[in-house]
Amino acid sequence: MAVDVFSIESYDFYVTKGDTANLKFEFVDKNGNPINITNWKCKFSLRNPITLEIILTKEHDDTITGGAGIYYAGDTQAPVGLNLTSNNQLVVIINYEETAELEPQVYPFDLEFTVEGQATVKYTAVKGNLIITKEVTPSV
Repeated sequence: MAVDVFSIESYDFYVTKGDTANLKFEFVDKNGNPINITNWKCKFSLRNPITLEIILTKEHDDTITGGAGIYYAGDTQAPVGLNLTSNNQLVVIINYEETAELEPQVYPFDLEFTVEGQATVKYTAVKGNLIITKEVTPSV
């Protein structure tokens, strides 16, 4: 999904309870040109659908063995098979253990960037919903 970083985009992702969700994003400017995000800090927050309290966070941190849940193209800790081919792409991974803990319903999320330069700027580029559906065959 191509996201214009100068406006807040909204996306919905469906995942079956107990499956791994790979949420892939591509970031572009208003003209559709890729924006290199590899120097930006990124935080994903999944929220309680009623209270909007944060119930799960993921961050980009390539210094942690295995990463911290958000991966950019070229990350040394990125799992194999993410198909990140450009420096304007990232994937947020919510693993099967985490989705197994969520009840089937709609969970709002946001993806926030921190860009450091002359001044530190924080902004939300993406808001959306992670929609957990029931297991087709519940585990026993």
